[in-house]
Amino acid sequence: GSSWSTPVFIDSEGSAGQRSQVAVSGQNVIVVWNKDDGAPSWHIYANRSEDGGATWSGPQLIASGNGYSAESSDSYPRLALDGPKAVVVWQTNRSDGYVWPKEVHSVCSSDGGATWGTPQIISTATDAYPPRVAMSGSDVVAVWNDNGGNTRIYTNHSPDGGVTWDGAQAIDNGAVGG
Repeated sequence: GSSWSTPVFIDSEGSAGQRSQVAVSGQNVIVVWNKDDGAPSWHIYANRSEDGGATWSGPQLIASGNGYSAESSDSYPRLALDGPKAVVVWQTNRSDGYVWPKEVHSVCSSDGGATWGTPQIISTATDAYPPRVAMSGSDVVAVWNDNGGNTRIYTNHSPDGGVTWDGAQAIDNGAVGG
């Protein structure tokens, strides 16, 4: 931290991104953020560096409403990185008439963010709020709270780097107020 390189844009198109997060593993660096790219929705983007942040590959759209035809908003991306394996989780808030269900989604990469799999829903709750994610080797754990009727804390585990998930389960005692 005694000296810094010249700042560079890692996404110079569209409106400014929000809620960014960075993860580092060796020389691999991935940054994720959400932004309004001109559509009525916010989407999740990622950019990667293989040289510790000296150069960047260019922004990639990694989640855009997860296939919903109605208006949706992807927000609060969180990232875990271990070697070349990366997992991103986020909250999707989608229009369902007058109701806006909130779900937790995930997507993974096995090549340091060069390519990403297909986003998937990992929550079973209806009012999921900003998730968090941690990773060690191929084990991934996501956790979030759900306010659907009674605030509860949920988790989901992936044994294979985010490719498949075991299933969401409540981990608190269900007391009123979470």
